[in-house]
Amino acid sequence: MRGKTFRKIISVFLLSLLVSSSVILFARTDLMKSFELRSLDACFRLRSRGPFHESIQLIGIDDFARKILGKWPWPRKVHAAFLNALSKFPPSVVGFDLLFVERDKKDLEGDLAMVSQASLFDHLVLGASVRIDDFKTMDYAADEIKDIPDTLKETTRIGKVSGSLDDLPQAHDPLLPFSELLKVSEFAFLNASRDLDGVVRKVPMVIRYKNDLYPTFPLRIVLDYYDVKPGDVTLNLDSGLLMFNYSGGEAVIPVNSSGYMLINYRGQIKDFPAYSYIQFLQVGNIQGRLKKEVLDPKDFLGKLVIIGLLTTRGTDTGSTSLSSNAALVEVHLNAVNTILLKDFIRKISPLSQVVLILLVSVFSGFIAGFLRKFLALLGTCFLLVLFIGLGIWLFIFASFWLSMISPLLAILLSFSIVTFYRFLAEEKEKRWIKNAFKHYLPDNVMTEILEDPSRLKLGGERKTLSVLFSDIRGFTTYCENRSPESIVSLLNEIMDRMTAVIMKWGGTLDKYVGDQIVAFFGAPSKERQEDHAERAVIAALEMVSEMKKLHYEWKKREIELMCMGIGINSGEMVVGNMGSSKIMDYTVIGSEVNLGARMEALTRKFNVDILISENTRNLLGENAVVKDLGVTQVKGFDKEIRVFELQDFESDITKEPGF
Repeated sequence: MRGKTFRKIISVFLLSLLVSSSVILFARTDLMKSFELRSLDACFRLRSRGPFHESIQLIGIDDFARKILGKWPWPRKVHAAFLNALSKFPPSVVGFDLLFVERDKKDLEGDLAMVSQASLFDHLVLGASVRIDDFKTMDYAADEIKDIPDTLKETTRIGKVSGSLDDLPQAHDPLLPFSELLKVSEFAFLNASRDLDGVVRKVPMVIRYKNDLYPTFPLRIVLDYYDVKPGDVTLNLDSGLLMFNYSGGEAVIPVNSSGYMLINYRGQIKDFPAYSYIQFLQVGNIQGRLKKEVLDPKDFLGKLVIIGLLTTRGTDTGSTSLSSNAALVEVHLNAVNTILLKDFIRKISPLSQVVLILLVSVFSGFIAGFLRKFLALLGTCFLLVLFIGLGIWLFIFASFWLSMISPLLAILLSFSIVTFYRFLAEEKEKRWIKNAFKHYLPDNVMTEILEDPSRLKLGGERKTLSVLFSDIRGFTTYCENRSPESIVSLLNEIMDRMTAVIMKWGGTLDKYVGDQIVAFFGAPSKERQEDHAERAVIAALEMVSEMKKLHYEWKKREIELMCMGIGINSGEMVVGNMGSSKIMDYTVIGSEVNLGARMEALTRKFNVDILISENTRNLLGENAVVKDLGVTQVKGFDKEIRVFELQDFESDITKEPGF
């Protein structure tokens, strides 16, 4: 038994190991990565909105502003008026999530006005863009492309870089603000990357252009907010960290080998403090026909202001983890919020992910392999729910991304494959049991054993049963002058009929001992054990009847007639597999079994066909037709035993043979 259990443990472990290895390999495919990313989006949506850094303010170019001011893009004099109004509540940094690449040839004075107003701010960051090898940003006109001036490189590029730049996407063809505006402002690249499913979940912190690294829009406006120069930023690509010091401490931003930061989306555009672009133009009084609204200077003084298009149409829209169709300024708002709050998403390491997949796969496999089927299913469902709950809890309360899809797949596959293996093993065991016991047990009892093979384990249990012993009188004399072939043929004929009767009435064939049959009723079946005595006597009466039918056939074949003596006793006995772990016999033992054997021997003394003990008589009730033969001394028993001849028995059970 120990060897069998050990082999099962090894088999389940190897199957679980195979499952986990397959899942680990599958986890590297684009399909699996897509599922993992969607599970991340689900965690974002389950989490409540916030927190938001108190300094972030959004000024949106919304549909209302465009309705008042006309079709986008607007004349530069509009932006000049906006900047003039905003300068009255000077923020620490102003970032335009917009491109001002070309001069307005129709309104050069508007360009100059915007340049003049832009010079009023210490930190004004304007959007720029590049082509990147990994994805297409937008269509460029040839005359829009210009190189980064050498004078700006020194003040714009990242100062300290360690590690290989090979994984950083290569940028080409920069689009920068027009030259006059660039002289009085700063620029930062607006590029963001979409994943395979088109969702923006990460943003580059740096852009590689001609082997120099430049900050992107979120990083640059944070640096300006902390009054840190790009040259003071350290990027370590080997450790995946971008660092800089500021007056309040140190900022450490985790990035991947390509320089991307995973955005911790805390809200949609509507969740951030927001104002309409048109409100500032009313303050500037360029739209006199509109009612003026008073803006509180405290809302912007020393703050970080981002200006962007709020639209659900056009090229400035896309999908984020929280929105299927959002203005892309939502990306930069959340990226800046992530950096300022140091609210970075932590991920499980690749090695830990491999170990986790292996552990849950093995655990699920052992649940499927060693628990009862219902408990295994219940345990696996609990494990799935527990793991999902743990993943959601870690993300909501610790911003820890536990990649759930791969481990969940490992749990399901391990459970399914081990369950299938268990099914095959059990079917094989059932076939073995069926082949071993099909000649000893009726089909209905065999079905019960196949449902619970553990009932055939080595050892026994005490049960109240009825045992039947039968013997052919005169068979020894018949054998004296007969050939072995004829003896075996006749014996097989008798045993075939008698065994069929025993099994018909739910009996279990114990053994053949020469011309003797040993059978018992009430085990291993766990149903209707209370009527074992009735079934035993009904079988005995039918065996006698079958013997009479054989007499009729033997007369025609001139075979000597033989009679049958049957003894039955009921009582407590031990039933089970007796023997060794290699060879066993499903049988009954005990003093009550011995008494049953004595009942059969006494049929000769009393010259009756069927003899039953007092124990059996008491179980039959009033429907039994018996003759009290008195008490007699039985070999091996100190007390005398009362015995009865069974003559007939009527019961409802006769209408329902078998179990």
